[in-house]
Amino acid sequence: MAKAGVAADRDAAPRLRRPTALAAVLGRAAAPAFGQRGFGATQVITQWAAIVGPDLAALACPLMVRFPRQRNDGATLTVRVAHGPAATTVQMKSPVILDRVNRFFGYAAVARLAVEQGPVPAPARPAAVRAEPHEAATVGSPSVETALRRLGDAVGRRSGQ
Repeated sequence: MAKAGVAADRDAAPRLRRPTALAAVLGRAAAPAFGQRGFGATQVITQWAAIVGPDLAALACPLMVRFPRQRNDGATLTVRVAHGPAATTVQMKSPVILDRVNRFFGYAAVARLAVEQGPVPAPARPAAVRAEPHEAATVGSPSVETALRRLGDAVGRRSGQ
């Protein structure tokens, strides 16, 4: 009988046995905090750049969505911008932002955009994929340098460069 209880406990609290991407668990972990800030769907934050586009995402980040009492529409989306020129651009593009956010929700959930000024996190930059040819010269060992150059040439030929 004791073994059945242990098995039930194991099933009740599943454990991760392999490395997991943070984005895969962010929604479940942050849902209560996002819910308090007005984000019923955490994807508004996690997919902000995909919703509004990378150019607008670089200027502003969402802070909260505030719905009127007992309503599911007419909400105010509050975003943060880093400086005055960004605020002007975001205000000018507010119809585009509201349209894209409402398209994401699937209905006219957000009616107004409010802008606050403050620090905005920098957008993620993709890692460099290709090394510059002159970097092999900094290795120091002539034999290693020659081997790296040959490897680089072979990879370049294979990829058609």
